[in-house]
Amino acid sequence: MIHFKKYVNRGESYEKLKTFTDVCLDMSFHVIFFTPLYAATDIKTTDWFYDSVNRLIEDDRAIIVGYPDGSFRPQNKLTRDQFITMVVRAAGQEPGNADDYWAQNYIDTAIELGYLETSDFTDYTEQITTRRNVHDYYASG
Repeated sequence: MIHFKKYVNRGESYEKLKTFTDVCLDMSFHVIFFTPLYAATDIKTTDWFYDSVNRLIEDDRAIIVGYPDGSFRPQNKLTRDQFITMVVRAAGQEPGNADDYWAQNYIDTAIELGYLETSDFTDYTEQITTRRNVHDYYASG
């Protein structure tokens, strides 16, 4: 089980996810589907994470899709379900949102892929913590 101790914001976690995305690209995990264009309205080219976030936004797998209002909200704390969704999409899977709890299909897919065990978490809406925990999470998959 992964233990989370400190908070990490969304902007910080995407820099680490960029490395994971590079590995997935190199391993040819490709799914071809139409991805609507999305541009984060609340990040600037001067933000230190700008290039990493935009790469994940522009990726054909729609690793980041942002919020319905067009925002990215980089200072929000990243939640487990958001991170799991990005990892599943980076692996080339797109199960789509579930009706009851939006991330359930992504969580189920992560379990099927061996990224999670059903006993790992009781609350997927909790915030992810340290950069080290983010690294440990996707390095173990």
